[in-house]
Amino acid sequence: MHSHPRLPPTALEDCYSDLRTDSPLDDNSMSRLGSEMRHGVTSVSNKPKSADAFFDAWIAHVNETAVYGKESIDPTRSTSYRFIWRSWCKYLASSQEGPNAPYTMANPLLAVPVDVSRFLASGMKGSKPGRAISDVTRRRYYSVLQRIYAFCASQAWMECSPLDTLAQQDIPMAEKHTGSILTPQQWDACTRRYGNPAGNTFEIRDHAILMLLFKLGLRPEEIRALRVQDFQIGIADMPTLRILPRSGPAQERTLPLDDQSAEAIQNWKRVRKDLAVVINTNKALQADFNDDRLRAASDTLFVTRSSMELAKVPLLNLVKAHIERSCSEAGLEMPVRMGPQIVRNTRLIIWLHSGLEVDAVAVMAGLKNRKGFLHLLDYCSESVKQKIQPYRRRDDDPVSVTNMLKE
Repeated sequence: MHSHPRLPPTALEDCYSDLRTDSPLDDNSMSRLGSEMRHGVTSVSNKPKSADAFFDAWIAHVNETAVYGKESIDPTRSTSYRFIWRSWCKYLASSQEGPNAPYTMANPLLAVPVDVSRFLASGMKGSKPGRAISDVTRRRYYSVLQRIYAFCASQAWMECSPLDTLAQQDIPMAEKHTGSILTPQQWDACTRRYGNPAGNTFEIRDHAILMLLFKLGLRPEEIRALRVQDFQIGIADMPTLRILPRSGPAQERTLPLDDQSAEAIQNWKRVRKDLAVVINTNKALQADFNDDRLRAASDTLFVTRSSMELAKVPLLNLVKAHIERSCSEAGLEMPVRMGPQIVRNTRLIIWLHSGLEVDAVAVMAGLKNRKGFLHLLDYCSESVKQKIQPYRRRDDDPVSVTNMLKE
């Protein structure tokens, strides 16, 4: 077995100096399992024979035991999990067999806490070359390894997970999912008026955009993707706005509009049709009606003076300027964030505390389920928290053999 160039010791490497380094599945340790089966495990499944087989066994276990609040992992969509595991095995193989050893030569069951510590400190490789490893990514690597090794220990393939005895200082900080919201005073100031509804052409546009953001909590990409035909006045003169899915079927929904929002959109449509950029796009489409790009562009609801697409930065600047102006005029402190997302977050919190069911708010917000509210948990009342908390984020849940055996 080749020696790997020694990495700089971690701050707490001394904590690991007395831990065993022999195989936890040698003949003696296996015979000691006896009838009690380590950690209360009552049966031992066949030990995988390769690094990939350990991962596949874990995926199969997760899907077999998935319960409420813990979703299964589609094996065909487990690329990010597998990348993390193979990155770890590649590091482990280099340490165990030499710098150029492929990940397939790793023996995951021989890993000890100091291996994990060094890997998290300096051994990870990003999926995109040259990009620094963030604290969030470090925590996610840790969480995936934690779950897989807890599973291995629960199967009595090893006495304990090397992550169970990792020194506290070597454990990456838990990922913080807290979003930001406007204070009630800031929200009131921002919603007293939405720009100038009787101003020039693009002030009329901005007025409509701000109303939709503050009243419907739309995502910025949803605002930018709206089409003229998505605004409808249906039966009994009920105005609605259809939101098409961008990255998942849950995002598709049809939302009712109040009279002020509907009027704001109608006012914008009246001036939009006379814009040179719209007229020129329609002429180009008439000349080449088979041009799908032109057809899609001609339908875009919110356009600029020179483009049929409202870009991200102008939208951000619009919202930021509105919040700054509103808070300044009201003599209020500026919020920590001033973009479309803080507006959406605040609207969701208002809905959650309005008496609406949490699942109804999720539908209105275009969320797959209640997990979409976890980043706002700190702003929720206790009664709302109790309805959201069962959907904890899987990859940041503390996992140990003991916890797995209780499930």
